[in-house]
Amino acid sequence: MDTEKPQPIHGGSVVLVDEDLNVVSLRMYNEAANPDEYSVSVMEAIHSGEPSSPFYHRVLNLVNPSQDPWRTFSSIVASEVTVRAQNLRARINEKRIGSNS
Repeated sequence: MDTEKPQPIHGGSVVLVDEDLNVVSLRMYNEAANPDEYSVSVMEAIHSGEPSSPFYHRVLNLVNPSQDPWRTFSSIVASEVTVRAQNLRARINEKRIGSNS
């Protein structure tokens, strides 16, 4: 969290690569103003018309964002992003008050 307001393009991912060099992104979160918008997702970069890899389908079947542990993870991240934004705001305000003294 490096801004006071959530930035939807900011977040975190885990990139997974299988033995055939198929790549899947496990998108852990994107910053959002609404806590309900935090959700883990599975993505794959493929060309238009290209079929998804078996690896993608395997990971997709393992990740159900509406069930634990994924749901709990998303809830914790939403809370922590809010806390970190509040902490950043407090630090900025401290600097402003300190510079006005």
